[in-house]
Amino acid sequence: MLKNRSENATTGIQKTAYLYTAILINTALGFVATKLNTHYLNVDDFGRLNFFIITLTFSHHFFSFGIYESASRRIAVEKARQKISELSGVVLLFSLVSGLLYCLFVFIWSYFSDRFFEVAIGNLLSTYAPLAFTMIWQTMLLILLRGKGDISGLSFYTFLPRLFYVLGLSLLALTLSYTLESSILLFLVSIGFVSFYFILRLRPVFKHIKENLAVLREETRSFGRHLYVANLISTIIMHADKLFLAYFLDARQLAYYTLSFTLSVPLLHFATAVSRSHYHSFANSPHIGSTILKTNLFFQIAGVSALMVLGKPIIIYVFSADYLPGIEALYILAIAFGLSGLAMPFTSFLKAQGKGREIRNITFQVQAVLILLSLIFIPQWGINGAAAAVLAANGYDLAAYFILYKKVIKHKTI
Repeated sequence: MLKNRSENATTGIQKTAYLYTAILINTALGFVATKLNTHYLNVDDFGRLNFFIITLTFSHHFFSFGIYESASRRIAVEKARQKISELSGVVLLFSLVSGLLYCLFVFIWSYFSDRFFEVAIGNLLSTYAPLAFTMIWQTMLLILLRGKGDISGLSFYTFLPRLFYVLGLSLLALTLSYTLESSILLFLVSIGFVSFYFILRLRPVFKHIKENLAVLREETRSFGRHLYVANLISTIIMHADKLFLAYFLDARQLAYYTLSFTLSVPLLHFATAVSRSHYHSFANSPHIGSTILKTNLFFQIAGVSALMVLGKPIIIYVFSADYLPGIEALYILAIAFGLSGLAMPFTSFLKAQGKGREIRNITFQVQAVLILLSLIFIPQWGINGAAAAVLAANGYDLAAYFILYKKVIKHKTI
């Protein structure tokens, strides 16, 4: 028994290390992409680029309807390979329909976007709406590969789309054809190109479709629909600050904040690697191992400390001193993302345990905190106010999930 536990722990560490390495590569490529975009685009266009991506990232989650998380959990507990392939096939068919609906939505929204926000991207949305389905595919693959425990595939899929994006941007720079439009086109095409290969890797089988639809429908009713609502709210939490900034401020202020946000996101990467690589085992585990929690705590403290010290030099020497107005927001966001990283293993464990209703309720509460504080803080303190609202919301998020986790594991031991 001790030998099996040791082997499982070693496998878990290897999977975490593998995925963490992929996330670090993706992060490095992200910095390169940001450097290229800030160098070849003016500040206003960089703000529009980010708001375009934020709009797609925010809105496409509405079109999953809880199916992906439901399928991921069913796949995680399923033992038969044939059944896993059949479930993958049903989800792929759903994604084709959902992707078409999403493209139509983006095209329609393009006629209203500029009426609500100061950052004008309506023309961009209408032009690239036919490629918007790639965002649906990306979410589907990330969730299904996690559920299968295919950490190798998940690792490569984590950074390959951005690798092709960076290569494409470099080619644009060399050919002097670098524009906002070409950067957006490459962003979407890169995701679609890589996604096609990984869809084949899922080995979907289109058999017993009605039977498997019934399985997913039942899982969605009991679990997925609650997590669907929670994920939507989490998406709002992740991007509400930028949406409020786009409403209250201008593209330049949004650009300052976006860069600070981008520099802070890597603090989540180790926690993301831990959460995704252990999701499959969390589904059948009574608790989270103390080694996982202690290691995650160490990485969060180290990461926040490093960003506090190196944030200003990174902005000046890697990007441009023009973005220094965002430095105070960076410091606040560093702490906020550190807290969020601490919460991620608890959230992943509770998802794997099927606590969709509870997760939904906590997310409602966190959303209320973020929206209320954003409306109060942003008009008063601009981007620093937005960062402070995120800090408060993430602190509440950590406390709520920790309390719920303790209740769940206490119930399991009774």
